[in-house]
Amino acid sequence: MRQITIIFILTLMALASFSSCKKGKRPKVDFEYNFRACDYPIAVHFTNLSKDYEDVLWSFGDGTSATDIHPIHYYEAPGMYVVKLTAYNQERLKEEEILINLSENSYEPIAEFTINNLNNSAIDDNVFLAPCRLELINYSRYYTDFAWDFPNGQNSIDHNFELDFSTPVESTISLNASCENKNAMATFDFVVKQPELSFDVVRLVEIPTNMEGIVPANVFFSIFDENGWEVAYGESISVADANSAVNVTWDTILTEGFIGYTPSEYFDLDDMETQYTIVFVCETPTGVFETAYNFEGEDFVPSSPDEAFNSGFGYSFNALNFELDFRWR
Repeated sequence: MRQITIIFILTLMALASFSSCKKGKRPKVDFEYNFRACDYPIAVHFTNLSKDYEDVLWSFGDGTSATDIHPIHYYEAPGMYVVKLTAYNQERLKEEEILINLSENSYEPIAEFTINNLNNSAIDDNVFLAPCRLELINYSRYYTDFAWDFPNGQNSIDHNFELDFSTPVESTISLNASCENKNAMATFDFVVKQPELSFDVVRLVEIPTNMEGIVPANVFFSIFDENGWEVAYGESISVADANSAVNVTWDTILTEGFIGYTPSEYFDLDDMETQYTIVFVCETPTGVFETAYNFEGEDFVPSSPDEAFNSGFGYSFNALNFELDFRWR
């Protein structure tokens, strides 16, 4: 009996082990590399981007290997080198190979970097709104030394860097990469400007319903400046029932001009510090429902680079729920 019990327990343990192996995640293997010298021995910095692993083994294609997570390897001579990264855990392993071609006897340094906008303040490739935060990623190759030059005389030797701008500026970011007596430079000309705002699309998300859910109604909106003058409006739209009462949208806004109101794809706020009021009106057989919201353009501008520029705004009152899509400029 005791022998049967032991066999049964061992069988259960084997099944549990097999089940665990089936459910275990297979490692996802990925890596990138960067050259950090222009003459031999050339240092290559490898960055491990793998996931779901416990250990790694690098094979550098020249008969050497390493188990470091992010190794630095020196190649002594030109050649074609197949680099293999094996990532594994207790249950599985996976490999990834890449070919490194060192064909030249020496290299010229290459200065290169990219810029990521971190708070959604970009309105063009090199135009940003204040406040903004920029992330600088150094992708230079074949160098031993580098230095960043920033506006206002700032500089840094950090590989990657974040810059904040709270006020408008027009300037240049430079990255200098060097190796022995060889030099290279990359630059980025940019502008940080004061934010301006337009309403791109106006959308009524919800309006009051009666007991049967039927909402025969006419809905429209008006925008007034701080002096009470109507500066824009959305034409009346008929809503027949509850289904058509969802996301009533005005893609065209009638804006006041010198010769009356003209249709436009968006309404520009002339002054970010002027107070405006947007009023939504819903006319139904049983009564008129309306909601009003007071705002300034500055209300939607982030107070610091830690905050992002939003793409729109929503407001709800008295069962009238509306949204505004922004167009920053």
